[in-house]
Amino acid sequence: MGVGYQNYLSFGGFPDPSDPEGMDYLYPAGAIVNGSLVATNPVDIEAALSEDVTRGWYVAGAGGDPYDGNQEFDLNKAGAYTFSKAPRYNGSPMEVGPLARMMVMVHRGVAHPAVQSFIGLVNAGVQPNAVARHAARALETRMVCEAMVRWLDELEARIASGDNIIHDTAHWDPLATPSQGYGFVEAPRGALGHWIKTDNSVIANYAMIVPTTWNVSPRDASGAIGPIENALIGCPVPDEDNPNNIVRIVRSFDPCIACAVHVVNADGKATEITISP
Repeated sequence: MGVGYQNYLSFGGFPDPSDPEGMDYLYPAGAIVNGSLVATNPVDIEAALSEDVTRGWYVAGAGGDPYDGNQEFDLNKAGAYTFSKAPRYNGSPMEVGPLARMMVMVHRGVAHPAVQSFIGLVNAGVQPNAVARHAARALETRMVCEAMVRWLDELEARIASGDNIIHDTAHWDPLATPSQGYGFVEAPRGALGHWIKTDNSVIANYAMIVPTTWNVSPRDASGAIGPIENALIGCPVPDEDNPNNIVRIVRSFDPCIACAVHVVNADGKATEITISP
């Protein structure tokens, strides 16, 4: 249960120039579309990203390039059913998170024993489903735990040598006017991107596309649904009053949707609301 699109995205996690795999990241970057690796350079990946707001409660034009996106709402918008936007990679919905990172590592030939263990599961017949997401989550934890031992040894050696400068503002360059930039990181839940525009050294616009937004994204202008919605198609529900299978699939993505289901009223009191499509 829970096999979704064969589209996976990783921005690259834990920069690691000493990585024995030679990829500069413990979790290398990559984009996989329809089962094929189509990009490995974060710069190329960033250029292909956009957001769609066709089915989100946002005014037209609130999506597009993350540098220019905004949070202006239209709560009466016809056909809208969520406060989440729909991030896309060259128009494709993308799954992010542990399974996405593991699939990118498999396609990029990472030889770590944890990745080989995952390949062994695939060879034994495990599909990229709810179970595979949990397996990937456990196996990549082994990878980062092993790497932490090496990183701590390196940190201790650098501190002992007197090289303990965290940052050095003397080497910072003044911002051009106007300026813009982005930053990528792999959070535990998946690909996390930040975009910023400044003017006169003041923030003019700031945007984020967080991991859950990728996975929980709604239908877009082309009609393509998001990864979680897609993974639910065909899910057996023997007991409609206790739909455990649906819950198992959704939770395998580890979504964090508090931002999309809470509002604050005029009195400043937080209220939970339930919204039906």
